[in-house]
Amino acid sequence: MTKIISKTQNNGKCVFKISYDTDGTADHTIDAHTLGTSIINMSKLIKEADEHINSKAPDLRVEVKANSEGSFVVEFVTYLQNAGVNPLSVLGLIPVTAGVATVFGAIKQIKSRKVKLIEKTSTGISKVFLDDETSIELPSHIADLVVNKSFRDSIDKVISRPLSESTNAKFIIKDELDNEVLTITQRESIDFNSITSNVVDQIIDTEEQKTIRFTNINFDGNAGWKAELADRTTVPIIMQDNAFINKISKNNLQFAKADLYSVKLRTVKKIRHGTTPTYKRYVIQVTRNVTQSQPQT
Repeated sequence: MTKIISKTQNNGKCVFKISYDTDGTADHTIDAHTLGTSIINMSKLIKEADEHINSKAPDLRVEVKANSEGSFVVEFVTYLQNAGVNPLSVLGLIPVTAGVATVFGAIKQIKSRKVKLIEKTSTGISKVFLDDETSIELPSHIADLVVNKSFRDSIDKVISRPLSESTNAKFIIKDELDNEVLTITQRESIDFNSITSNVVDQIIDTEEQKTIRFTNINFDGNAGWKAELADRTTVPIIMQDNAFINKISKNNLQFAKADLYSVKLRTVKKIRHGTTPTYKRYVIQVTRNVTQSQPQT
């Protein structure tokens, strides 16, 4: 059994345990290259997760400590330097509240299915579409890590490869009191293999309050509208505020193309492999004429 131990303390110190339970480790020995590669890549994936989740260069320390002389029990001790989301909880290396998604839990749920498309929303939740025509919902930062090739390469070296080289193998994550947090069997370890590439189509769906200027209008329908954005680019939009259309078509509102309007703008960005991203923009509601300081409802 090889262990990497962790707990959370007030000073930002976190320790967790992992073990490789195989026929080959029954006598408390393990291949040196396997262990070394695992330690390096465990550190790498923790730091990569920290960088992605907290949108900053990783500043946590990861240390390795021998647990007792003459053994292969190893401690991974991490020190979280600043406030932010704990990458260990996001990964699933320490206990989390029931029902909370983790990277390892998501990979176990997806199994060997291929991710075809990720649809992101402004709520922070992504819909992940799989190649068997099913889908699951995950926090966006977890969905991003699940399909990140570099990150998955590290997971492969920590979980899949060590188990593939052994018999009757299990990868076990435990807490400080030796309670199991997660167990991955040799059969399940295939699901943690590296992925072939980062190529996953994405749809990013956001809603924001924006100030725009209408440059082209259509009194008769939702299409044919154009607007100038804050960066001075002019883009086609679909007008979904029918009440606004009715008011300007009946001259119930003062309207001038030079006026600025505060609107609730929905933007759908589609990212397809090998092509330029495409955008569709929808004005859900025109809330105010900023130039005339008039509400439009």
